[in-house]
Amino acid sequence: IYYQGYYHLFYQLTPFSDQSGIKYWGHVRSRDLVKWQPLPIALWPSTELGEESIWSGCCTINGDGKPMAFYTSIGQGKSPFDQAVQWAATSDDGMITWHKSPANPVLPAAVNNGTNIYDWRDPFVFHDGQKTFLVAGGHLAQNGDAAVNIYEAQNASLTKWKYRGVLFHIPGAPTAECPNFFKLADQWVLFVSPYGKVQYFVGDFDEATCRFHPRSQGFLDYGPGFYAPNTMQVPDGRRLVWGWLGGFPTGRGWNGCLSLPRQLSLSRDGQLQQFPASQLNHLRGKRIQWS
Repeated sequence: IYYQGYYHLFYQLTPFSDQSGIKYWGHVRSRDLVKWQPLPIALWPSTELGEESIWSGCCTINGDGKPMAFYTSIGQGKSPFDQAVQWAATSDDGMITWHKSPANPVLPAAVNNGTNIYDWRDPFVFHDGQKTFLVAGGHLAQNGDAAVNIYEAQNASLTKWKYRGVLFHIPGAPTAECPNFFKLADQWVLFVSPYGKVQYFVGDFDEATCRFHPRSQGFLDYGPGFYAPNTMQVPDGRRLVWGWLGGFPTGRGWNGCLSLPRQLSLSRDGQLQQFPASQLNHLRGKRIQWS
């Protein structure tokens, strides 16, 4: 998220191991997308509140003007596949320190009104007009279909939500991790990570019914190591995306990294286009041309 002159980026962190494990939120910020300043860990499991791990999510500005982080909270001894809930935290000091919301879980399992959703996680908040929505990934228990579920905020503080149903079923996918849903030009774009290459869909969003109707689709990246991307909108309206890069050798004291920021646009025929963010031009050396 861009806030008070800085690009802020949060990332999944296991601070005591270079393997997958109990997850925290690391935090860096930058003024130019090129040089990044490490900041203190933003979020960690509140063991006194029964948390065991902090999984993926997003950050937005709520109706009270406060930065607000949403994430999937995994309880102690709970399964992340069928017992997760969504928590939130706010900041009052420029996003350096965070305070868990007293309303947590802001999206308890009961918000789904009896709909059984497995892999229910990775909340992503977006705004459309005067309304605020949240999408979360997973698949439906009754038929196993991958589904992106959508919720509408019921208050300005973004602590009360209403389930609006399935935004979109992902055809042929086992699940839908890390959904991102946002407007690009005059179209709506959906990203999902289905335990494989990241898919994108471009189409129309019906705010009244909260349903998405795609017209085109494709892969965000053809490589096996680009996964779970997250986007941000910068003040001039551009939409940037980062992906999690994996597949590195083990035993080096670190595991995974983030891609360079890519700037998104649409072609005339509705296909997604990606270019390195323009700020990265500062990293380039002398041009070499080969024919």
